[in-house]
Amino acid sequence: MTVPNRSGRALVIYHKDFTDGACAAWAAAHHLGRAGLPEPVLLAAHPGITPEGAFAEEWAIVFVVDVCIPRADVERLGAWVLDHHKTNEPLLAGYERARFDMSRSGAGLAWDEVQAILWGLGYGVTQAARISDGMRAEMDAARAAGIVVEERRLPALAL
Repeated sequence: MTVPNRSGRALVIYHKDFTDGACAAWAAAHHLGRAGLPEPVLLAAHPGITPEGAFAEEWAIVFVVDVCIPRADVERLGAWVLDHHKTNEPLLAGYERARFDMSRSGAGLAWDEVQAILWGLGYGVTQAARISDGMRAEMDAARAAGIVVEERRLPALAL
């Protein structure tokens, strides 16, 4: 897997003229901002059409949400595709960075998956480590005070 360009901006391509696409773009932008990336470039696209400007610069990371652009462009951009349109799934069969779930909205997929992908790539890890260290100190203090603390480990995320 290619190491992300952490100094660049992110690109979010979303389904043009649909509320679900706009909400998916907002969800992606929200998580990108929380991960410490500069404000992303948002480009609206109709299905099957790569929007003008998609290759304007070297992006830190690219998400295509609630829509599908030509596979060759998805691969050239190294994009993560999050979609729920069953007609698009065969177009990206075998592409490792595509996530399809026809039981969900594009916005719901973007909300859940963008954050998981960013964490899996190491974005936001420093902030998370500080929070984790603070929680660990609180748990240790509670144990020292005789309070029973249950600790659970989350399963590793496979990307």
